[in-house]
Amino acid sequence: SRDGIMPLYAHRDIGGPMARTVEDAVRVFDVIAGSDPNDPVTIEADDRRADSYMDYLQSDLEGLRIGVVGQIAYKETADTEILMRFTETFSVLERLGATVVRGFHIENLDELRLGTGCSRFRYDIENYLADIPNPPLRTLKEIAESGRVYRTVLPTVERFLQFEGTPNTNEQCIRGRAQEDLFREGLRSAMAKYNVQALIYPSWSNPPRLVGDMSTPHGDNSQYPAPPTGFPALTVPMGFVRDGTLPAGLQVLGDAWSEPTLIRIAYAFEQATNHRRPPLTTPALSN
Repeated sequence: SRDGIMPLYAHRDIGGPMARTVEDAVRVFDVIAGSDPNDPVTIEADDRRADSYMDYLQSDLEGLRIGVVGQIAYKETADTEILMRFTETFSVLERLGATVVRGFHIENLDELRLGTGCSRFRYDIENYLADIPNPPLRTLKEIAESGRVYRTVLPTVERFLQFEGTPNTNEQCIRGRAQEDLFREGLRSAMAKYNVQALIYPSWSNPPRLVGDMSTPHGDNSQYPAPPTGFPALTVPMGFVRDGTLPAGLQVLGDAWSEPTLIRIAYAFEQATNHRRPPLTTPALSN
């Protein structure tokens, strides 16, 4: 449920667990998944949810077909080490019993993803603040003028100030929802054509940037197919880059209500690879 969550993009925001392991995340998901009368987007959740998502913590992927979304992964600015880690996942998934479809292709993907946005942050954040008793700031304009917005972020905030109307009346938002429908249809059509149950691509095509760096490629694929389609996705570690100092992630995406399949893939991959290590800044524990 999105109820009570500070919005970034309310139409696409969703609450989900972040945890050390897939099992830990699924334990939390088992508790929070379901319908909430305060969030209309969850209305079907009780009828669609599994009895327990823990049942899908399985160690083999026999019978599953997984599509490699090369159109997302192999972009010109992608980091070579990230792509090496991504390519290494294929043999792991195949060893676990899955069929990895390397030739998977989404027709007109670049066109499908364009125009799905809606610059509604002003509307969302001001509605959120209106529900808080005595908030220190009540409008996005007050936030922008507070002197507390980081300088590289301020131009984006000022751009959001130009939003007019509501998401139901704003022309950009109306067009964006129509384009989202086309995006969903395009992904479903491709998944049916190649008979795949899930898609994979790097969560980020580049290693983390330094704070304040807004110019070098960031490669954030996590906001690419999942948010505009509303389809579920799960990210699991796929290894390290830069001499083992920075982590890289694999994102697994499926059609609506395919969480059991995504959990199965992520858990099996995690158990087979165990890409976990403490950060260099963390001292060894005595016990």
